Amino acid sequence: MSIGFLLRMAYLTARPVWYDEVITIFYAQSSFSYILKHFVHGSNPPFAYFFYRIWILCFGTSQLSFEIVSVLFSVLALFMMNRVGRLLFDAWTGVIAVCLLAFSSYHLFVSQQIRGYSMACFFALVSIDQLFRFTKKGERRFLIGWILSCFFMIGTHFYTVFLFAVECLVILVAWQKESKTLKMSQWLIYAAGSLLILFASWIFLHVVQAAGFFPFYARPVAGFSDVQLVLQSVFFLSKPLVGLSIMLVSASGAWILKNQKQAANQLYFLAAWFLVSVGVPLLISSAIPSFFYVRYYIFTHLAWVLLTAFAIRLIPMKLVRMTVVFVFIFYLSFLISDYFGECRAKQAQKEIFQNVTREFQAGDVIVHENGWTFGPSYYYHQGKLNEFFLTDEFVVPTLEEHQMAPQEIGRYQRFWLFLETPDDMLKLARENWFQKLNKKLVKSDRAGAWYLFKITK
Repeated sequence: MSIGFLLRMAYLTARPVWYDEVITIFYAQSSFSYILKHFVHGSNPPFAYFFYRIWILCFGTSQLSFEIVSVLFSVLALFMMNRVGRLLFDAWTGVIAVCLLAFSSYHLFVSQQIRGYSMACFFALVSIDQLFRFTKKGERRFLIGWILSCFFMIGTHFYTVFLFAVECLVILVAWQKESKTLKMSQWLIYAAGSLLILFASWIFLHVVQAAGFFPFYARPVAGFSDVQLVLQSVFFLSKPLVGLSIMLVSASGAWILKNQKQAANQLYFLAAWFLVSVGVPLLISSAIPSFFYVRYYIFTHLAWVLLTAFAIRLIPMKLVRMTVVFVFIFYLSFLISDYFGECRAKQAQKEIFQNVTREFQAGDVIVHENGWTFGPSYYYHQGKLNEFFLTDEFVVPTLEEHQMAPQEIGRYQRFWLFLETPDDMLKLARENWFQKLNKKLVKSDRAGAWYLFKITK
């Protein structure tokens, strides 16, 4: 856990915040009433925004203050991963699971995001812990703990509802064991229940979309490459580990079902959680592409970590078992190194915003193509500069009034133009207002991310 904490603290605040994180930041800087009224536009439930709101009242609005929240919850998730591994299987599984999660570059990524992923991972593991303690001991305090953790889990990220649905199957399995009238095999309950969850979720989300209760943003429909990337991310990202983990889990599952049936319930639960959390978004992605984002599958990754840890635990020779763990850590270390390299590279983007602050003059205006670059820039400039965006794509909470009509740019002496992608300049150059505006290029970014123009009268 100490190593996991140090890895998650490394290069913290080095990279610039990006659009999704800006949503969290400006919700946190609003009010509780604003969050409750508008949280649906942030594509997630409000609990994380509420937490960040309280947090910044105590610790301020610096980037470090925001990012440390996810780091702390990620360390708590490491603790809970060990606890859940021990509860579902044994102590060895808990130790192996926490090692795999500590070095997981996927979990490391979300552990430094100013979003609710890390928080939701923690509550997801708490819900599993409380649920299985309740089914084993039958004590009411564990039932209350499960209900509360599910409330916070779903209130933090809507994708955890898939875990909650499968956890209800665990309750059903435990109930039918005590029932004298209903006798169904465990695998049938999990299989039939999973299919029912898939179908019900597909119908529900289509009804919600048709009724317009939730904003579904236009995105490319998920293709085979997207599915491949999601599964590779869940399977530890590294190609050698993808094959190794699938082989280990498949072999261990077959062995358990034949020789150690007391662990079958836990395996059925993890398998159902894995399949449902991948299958539902895949089914609906053709109609609602915004539901198929790679980062949402961090919760599925937790299930795969537990399955892989138990598979490694079943290796009979301790030396071989430890060797396999070190093989995972070895390959995951390369991915961590690549991630830290990306953090260093993105630091230059953060410096761009800081350089604009130093070079900004009276009579200047900063214009962004849309909220994708406007949000981070406005945050780093602390709202002290004349700064606007042109289109309502990627609107930032509480800053909607900063949208500017292109014709207003001519009132200034110079304007800084920030683009979502360098290729957007070709599109912008064909705009009528851009062609008519009398301007002279002063300088630009080599990559084409920004331009400084002088307005000529």
